[in-house]
Amino acid sequence: MIFLSGLTAQPATVLHHDRPYHATGEVSWFRAYLPAPAPPTVRVEVYAPDGSRLDYFFLKSDVAGGTAEGYYRWGYDLPTGYYRIALTALSAAGEDVPLGTFRHPVYRVDDRNATAEAATNDAAEFATDDLDLRVEGDALRIAGAPAGTYSVAVYHDAVVGSAAGATVSSAPAQPTPACLDTLFYRGQILAATDAAPVNVNLLPVFDGATYATYFSKTDAAGEFLLNLPAFAGSKTVQVRSITDQALKGSLSSPRLPRLEQRPPLTAEVIEYLDLSHRRRKIYQLYRTVETPLEVEVRPERPLPLRASKSYNVQDYKAFPDLYTFFREVAGELRFRERRDGYTAQLYNAPTQRFFTGTPLFIVDGRLTRDADYVARLDPADVARVSFYYGNRELREQFPALGSQGVVQIDRLRPAADLPADDAANLLELHGLQPALNFTPRSGEEVPRLSPLLLWQTGTTEGEQTLIPLPATDDSGTFRVVVLLRTAAGDALLGGTTTFTREPGR
Repeated sequence: MIFLSGLTAQPATVLHHDRPYHATGEVSWFRAYLPAPAPPTVRVEVYAPDGSRLDYFFLKSDVAGGTAEGYYRWGYDLPTGYYRIALTALSAAGEDVPLGTFRHPVYRVDDRNATAEAATNDAAEFATDDLDLRVEGDALRIAGAPAGTYSVAVYHDAVVGSAAGATVSSAPAQPTPACLDTLFYRGQILAATDAAPVNVNLLPVFDGATYATYFSKTDAAGEFLLNLPAFAGSKTVQVRSITDQALKGSLSSPRLPRLEQRPPLTAEVIEYLDLSHRRRKIYQLYRTVETPLEVEVRPERPLPLRASKSYNVQDYKAFPDLYTFFREVAGELRFRERRDGYTAQLYNAPTQRFFTGTPLFIVDGRLTRDADYVARLDPADVARVSFYYGNRELREQFPALGSQGVVQIDRLRPAADLPADDAANLLELHGLQPALNFTPRSGEEVPRLSPLLLWQTGTTEGEQTLIPLPATDDSGTFRVVVLLRTAAGDALLGGTTTFTREPGR
């Protein structure tokens, strides 16, 4: 039974889902009411029933309101089971701050043909009447509520079931320490030769999207914590050794204990899965899905680099390879052929002598010192080559990595052909989840058939709040579940009610 009355600001994190459970392929909309003081950035991790991590992303929280909200599409091929959503922040001391782990049932649509099971008696009951909820015509009125921030779920009660309390779950949480406003990643660095942990006080991490260099360090086990400024979507970064030691990097992938218990496939759930399957077939006729997630992630802008010299390689695309281009045109980069391939040195014009070591090559935002790989690239594929050899520019633009000069090579179409030793230190990172609001269908071109009528979050100044309810092509009884945290953050209130709808309203 879920009791919300009188919850203070600190003892728990409360997670509000848009409905009590989901079928595979459906989108879950959720909002977390965080303990105070709310951390500015929250990592969300999704775990499978066997305890493996399926996905992760970050959310920016509304610090003033103490909330963070997001969405997640459950994979189409997931097995039926209890999945878990874990919320974590990072303290100023660099420690993970657990904010709660929440269990949520997800059912595989193919289980619609299963034999019905008896319901268990652990279904959550929504035992609170703090809020006065009234459905008047085509609007929901929250009457007499204090000022604060709210979340509203309206779903088809006859289809989903009436376990309103299952939309809300809470997890005990300690008072949160001061937390950092940063994206944070843990991982491990091993030597590529013998897989021994690498312990260094300075670990450069190059961001090929922005050409920025960040720094971390590793402990005796080779483990690191990397903090990055906010970015949306995903990106690839590359860890490097300042001594050119071949590294192999990986991100930590934590596991939770396996959950053997499965949510019951009751007759009610089986009917829900059958209707979900039918809706999917209907939306396929319209070449769409029930809940399209149309997000746009703007590419990050690279830092404004100041090259010492640049060449348009397309003017020389008839050359057989870049070795010939550099020999005939761009002599600042000198290649020498050895038995095991080419070596290279970059000329430092300000000092009028060559650097003593191999330059840092940046090929399509990826780092390598493999001169033989660069020499054999096809000039017809290369748009531009730029040299960086001024000592001041190298220190400012390529700290810790550019001491032997830098050669930037941008191809017309980037290719995944980086030498294996360099590809081994690439890390794929997930950033902030792109912001997206639940949008009801207009019904003009596609039928408005969904068990979820409305998911909305917002703020209220108190007294009266009026929320329009979308039209639907479905009919029957709909359930409203509302949570509201007071502006002072001293209480979390809740309420639920039902109403009926005719088709087309």
